[in-house]
Amino acid sequence: MILEETRIGDLIKLQRGHDLPSSKRVKGSIPIISSSGITDYHNKYKADGEGVVTGRYGTLGDVFYVNGKYWPLNTALYVKDFKGNFPKFIFYFLKTLHLERFNGAAAVPGLDRNVIHKLKVKVPIDLPTQKKIASILSAYDDLIENNNQRIQLLEEMAEEIYKEWFVRMRVPGYKKAKFYDKEGNEVPHGTEGAIPEGWEYKRLSEEFSYNRGKSYSSNDLSEPDENCLPLLNLKNVNRNGGFRKDGTKGFKGKYSEKNVAKSEDVIMAVTDMTQSRDIVGRVARVPENGLDKFIFSMDLINIKPKKFSLDFTYSFFKFSGIGLLLKEFANGANVLHLTPDVAFRQKALLPNYEIANLFSERVKPFFKEIDILEMKNQILQETRDLLLPRLISGKLDVSELEIKSEELLNQAAEPVEGYK
Repeated sequence: MILEETRIGDLIKLQRGHDLPSSKRVKGSIPIISSSGITDYHNKYKADGEGVVTGRYGTLGDVFYVNGKYWPLNTALYVKDFKGNFPKFIFYFLKTLHLERFNGAAAVPGLDRNVIHKLKVKVPIDLPTQKKIASILSAYDDLIENNNQRIQLLEEMAEEIYKEWFVRMRVPGYKKAKFYDKEGNEVPHGTEGAIPEGWEYKRLSEEFSYNRGKSYSSNDLSEPDENCLPLLNLKNVNRNGGFRKDGTKGFKGKYSEKNVAKSEDVIMAVTDMTQSRDIVGRVARVPENGLDKFIFSMDLINIKPKKFSLDFTYSFFKFSGIGLLLKEFANGANVLHLTPDVAFRQKALLPNYEIANLFSERVKPFFKEIDILEMKNQILQETRDLLLPRLISGKLDVSELEIKSEELLNQAAEPVEGYK
């Protein structure tokens, strides 16, 4: 495999993204890509085809690929001209550069495209080699995406069962159950405000307690590796809830057992950097990934059920809409803070333990399967990340390699043990 030395500006042309104020955004299907990825959807576009985008201000170093129409925001740089190079290869190539190293701004992190254009690099410039490298790496990303879709489907199945039982009140045996209104009068099932016998409106503090997270300094942090503990923080909570693995940091400081979370624990965000309140009050389930414990930051709390199972606890806080209520109690000028004591004084309708346990038995296989798929993704990501620099640098020569990525993709269709 032959590598040629060239400047990035001779390989591709980077262009600044385009301004699009929130007030002018009309909800649509065209992705808006900023320095932190897809942030919204619009009904107009500025670029079409295969797109490669990286952060210009704010989050630096992340590189995003999109196929089709898109709007690159002004906080980003995008490839205006691939100059005959294979777009998917350019995407992987830029990921190896760690562009955050070229931050040229004093106060706000920023990248200057003119500086990037002048960088000298060695890359394979023949299309067949570029396509082979991209094909190998894409096979791993396709498997990861396939698993992510299965994870989403399993989560949606758990949510649908929760809403069927605890929102629409169609619990097993509901046709024979008794329902009561707020005054205690027996009413037919389906009557507005009717609740099954044995269910109660309770303060959250009656059924749940919480532990606060660890306050830490930059000296306590390190790159995640086997010599430190994983630190869960605000970035581990997706907008509107759910766990985000790539937000995990490494922690090497001191901690107490109250700062420890374990697999299946339920963490809640009590801080939010967004004024739209998309994160505060939302929960994530700590995945099973072979680790004994995690440290969690002061921006989170670890919710401890007194009698309910962890599976029901996660489902209740994730699917019931309680997060929408709790987020309204967060306040602050620039950063929103939710006081846990205030949140846990709020009341919510909770089922009896028998029904809650039955629900847990029903959804536990879904959450276990999610953990299996997450661990598979972790292995795939680690393998891909090991291959990436070796393929781009030519340490792994693909010139004589026959690519049969279909074999890898077929593995994604195979059922995972215990999943039907």
